[in-house]
Amino acid sequence: MSDIIQHAKRLLEGITPAPWKVYAWERHPDSDVYVMNEDGEMVTDEGWIHPADGHLIAAAPELATALAQETYEYRYERKLIYQTNEWQPMAEAKWYPTPELAESAASRAPNSLPVRLTRRRVSQPEVME
Repeated sequence: MSDIIQHAKRLLEGITPAPWKVYAWERHPDSDVYVMNEDGEMVTDEGWIHPADGHLIAAAPELATALAQETYEYRYERKLIYQTNEWQPMAEAKWYPTPELAESAASRAPNSLPVRLTRRRVSQPEVME
């Protein structure tokens, strides 16, 4: 199983300092663009690139940083083989910060059905004003 959070952390190691900005040729704003950081360092080695690619590249540090700050939560699910054959959360349907805590909660619930450990990514809380 791929760990996208760890992958994002590795991708951020040694990058050109952000933020990155997209620049276009003033006479032809719809033409190809290039990406530079605040210090005027080129981020795109190839020089001029398609505008959509440039905007994605410029957003990459912020997006990867947000992903790298996420964590995982875990819970066990059981398969309802005698009813709908679907997976359903075990115990209180609560998510736990570690697989071990999820396993401990699942072990306290009586069960004779197939089980699986699941995880989800959780981002940092945002203040809504």
